[in-house]
Amino acid sequence: MKISLLENGFLNIISNNEKIRIKHAFCAVSWNDDSGILYRFDSYTAKMQNRRNAASTVYLRFIEEACPEMEWEITERRNTLLLRLSVINTTGRNIKLKTLEPFGVSQPQAGNININGKLNQAGMLSLPRVGGNIKPRYLWEKLYSSRLFSSSMAACLYNKSTESAFTLGFVTTADMFGEIMFEFDAFRNLKEFSAFCNAEGLTLKPGAKLSSEELFINIEDTASKGLDSYALKLREKMNCKPVLKPVTGWSTWDYYFGNISEENILENVDFLARHKQEIPMEYIQIDAGYTVDKLYEWENWNERFPHGPKWLVKKINEKGFKAGLWLVPFWACRGSVLAERHPDWLIKDKNGNALSPAESSFALDGTHPEVRKYLRDLARTITCDWGFEYIKIDGASMIGMTEGIHYDLNATSCQAYRRGIEAFRAGMKSGTYFMGGIFGPSIGIVDAMRIGSDVGARWDGSKTDIHAGERDRYHGCGNITRAISSSLNTAFMNKRLWSNDGDYLVVRDDCSELSLSEARTWATVTGLYGGSVILSDRMATLSQPRLEILKKIFPVNGITAVPVDFLKKDIPEILAADITINNDSWKIAALFNYSDFPALKTLSFTDIGLDPRKEYHVFGFWKQKYHGAFMNSVSLPLEAHSCEVMAIRENKHVPQLLGTDIHISQGKAEIETVQFKDNALVVKTAKLGRTGNIFVFVPDDFVPDGGLIKHAANVWKSETRLDGGSVKYRFRKKTEME
Repeated sequence: MKISLLENGFLNIISNNEKIRIKHAFCAVSWNDDSGILYRFDSYTAKMQNRRNAASTVYLRFIEEACPEMEWEITERRNTLLLRLSVINTTGRNIKLKTLEPFGVSQPQAGNININGKLNQAGMLSLPRVGGNIKPRYLWEKLYSSRLFSSSMAACLYNKSTESAFTLGFVTTADMFGEIMFEFDAFRNLKEFSAFCNAEGLTLKPGAKLSSEELFINIEDTASKGLDSYALKLREKMNCKPVLKPVTGWSTWDYYFGNISEENILENVDFLARHKQEIPMEYIQIDAGYTVDKLYEWENWNERFPHGPKWLVKKINEKGFKAGLWLVPFWACRGSVLAERHPDWLIKDKNGNALSPAESSFALDGTHPEVRKYLRDLARTITCDWGFEYIKIDGASMIGMTEGIHYDLNATSCQAYRRGIEAFRAGMKSGTYFMGGIFGPSIGIVDAMRIGSDVGARWDGSKTDIHAGERDRYHGCGNITRAISSSLNTAFMNKRLWSNDGDYLVVRDDCSELSLSEARTWATVTGLYGGSVILSDRMATLSQPRLEILKKIFPVNGITAVPVDFLKKDIPEILAADITINNDSWKIAALFNYSDFPALKTLSFTDIGLDPRKEYHVFGFWKQKYHGAFMNSVSLPLEAHSCEVMAIRENKHVPQLLGTDIHISQGKAEIETVQFKDNALVVKTAKLGRTGNIFVFVPDDFVPDGGLIKHAANVWKSETRLDGGSVKYRFRKKTEME
């Protein structure tokens, strides 16, 4: 990376291969005075500059009459740039800070950003504050309808053909919400680009100092590597130590919505207890529907729970599960005891009235010490007194980051939210698994994060027109495709910041629009993406084919597949993972067809790290089909809305394991060792307590000597009980038989 600091307050940045050029970057601050007049001070207008160096960091100080002093901190480290802007109030009077902008580019100042071509030709991955339908956008196509683009916290702008990428994002996120915004002019040329922190009008007294969050910039790596580097730096700066084990369980929400009771919860608990050998999981999570009259008073349970939460937790524990609970701790609903007794706990507008960002709810103020005590006590009641061991707060918790007047007048909405969930977390029993809902300020506090919009038992929204009153058989608002998109396009966060939660795995055919292929597709993503796996069907009414889908992705054993074509498609169509057992290794690769028509999908072996000069067996899991031995690549025909998971094993030219129909890993969960020696293939099974088929490739010059049944040309199978024992398949060479 080549960095030039110009005397006129600008910064030029050029990648080593010169494909990315950023010209005339600057820093700026904006503020209001007491009369409300808006002012702005840019580094390039400063009359005086002062520079000092410390190790790999340069500090530039900018001074202008009647303006606060700016200090621009620029650190170059391992092909990345870190920027921070600090503002010192030297005006002699109070100012109300609006934005702190550590990075800006402006067309009137001859500024520009090129990513191996004009910025308007780039693709863009943006992030919301709360998980949504996360997928790339192509700026040229979107410029027909909009000239303004934005992202929360981070963004990646990239050239699809050259893989050059400009990745930037805030790597500290506890104090102010960081935003990235840019605009094009009528001729589709870049007009303004800004990465800034929203100071929300905080009062800075004379002599006081305020610093922006720290901004990360990478222009040397591909989009995928740049986002990986960003997530790792964010984890470091936020002192984040994620729990690497993803959570597994069942939830009430997607089938029952708010119509839940002790009876229907325990019906599902009983079913899952009977099938724990086949579908092993840890948690039973109770979602909305347990409180009285939708007042969401978390300690006041309704008549459908006559025995109360502590009794229900005990019943769940007796069946071998841990109990989980959904709530929104920042809610204070209209008419609730909380809102009426403690109006001083609520975030206010400038006139002192409680803000109501949701029609029926007020927002608790996380900066108020009594609110934080309430949150600690609530968490302690739920986890210590009642015994819940998994807490879920989802996107509805964004009410806690409502902008307004806080008890602490010098706190931002970001700080208010973070202080609130820090207090809530502090009250939890040690070991409680905590799933959160807001990206930035939750980092380092939560164990898992909802990274997408609501899922639902339909493929997409094409059969539902809410405005016209048309409904299909699923009564919710979610769908599968947007959940797949978010799950795969946020892989760079998973196991670095938290365990990703793509929302519920639903496969049912009652109260559902999902075909068998669509259910398999969502289960494949959920089984391979490496995040949370939470079921949400009525288990007792699942048809046998749908139940079989679930059996094939459990146990969830730590597979984290990589989206091979990340940002090359709106939704990645190829997932790949390395699988290793004691004395064998292979690749798992999933191909997807999201379109409404059959399609031929191709996997290049070099794209998943295989040697194109070698030959590999390809065995399909869902259809138990041997596709053949291939070099370089393999192409499979896929029906609409379907997928296939392939086990890809190097051809050893002797009888060898191809795969199984038992588990999606095709060996990791169900087999401990496999070895061919002395004309015998010995397979030691894992102790899973279930039965399935093991598939074996037999070359033309070998003949099975019992124990195997012919499945297809060169493919034999054996129905095997997975009890921890060994199975030996003997073979004879044809040359020895002549």
